[in-house]
Amino acid sequence: MTRQDGRSLKQFKKDIKDSTIDQELILYAWLKTTGQTELKVWDNGSDNSGSYIANSRDVSLDPDYEVEKHGLIEVQYAKPMCPEFFHLKEKKLQRCIQGRAKILMVNGWREDVPQYILITIPQAKVIAARCKIVSWAGGGFKNAYRVPITLFNNWKDLQK
Repeated sequence: MTRQDGRSLKQFKKDIKDSTIDQELILYAWLKTTGQTELKVWDNGSDNSGSYIANSRDVSLDPDYEVEKHGLIEVQYAKPMCPEFFHLKEKKLQRCIQGRAKILMVNGWREDVPQYILITIPQAKVIAARCKIVSWAGGGFKNAYRVPITLFNNWKDLQK
């Protein structure tokens, strides 16, 4: 299985750039929504510039950001509103648990009023223990946890 998941190199580079932009917008929307815009944010992980990294050995599963008072934060999102389930790649979730990173999950990023949840380490462990692993088409057919939206009841509106 390649990193490109069947996409052309041109499309893969575009997707990386677009995803990086979305992740940064999501992080700052969350800080705004929660009244924490004064907190310092540091880049973490492989690269947050949106540049293509040719050598896969230089790409890591490390969380995207470190946020003052919160620690490591991995940003994950679904563009449309997922009514029943969202997916988290198995290796990414395991890396977040190992590295003690929270996951900022946004459902419906392209909608007028997306919803978010900040998944804590204990909640990530619940996902790993209870949720089914599937071959996820949206993630290039990589193994992913199929997480019911109703597993956690603390979804909140995200102000864009």
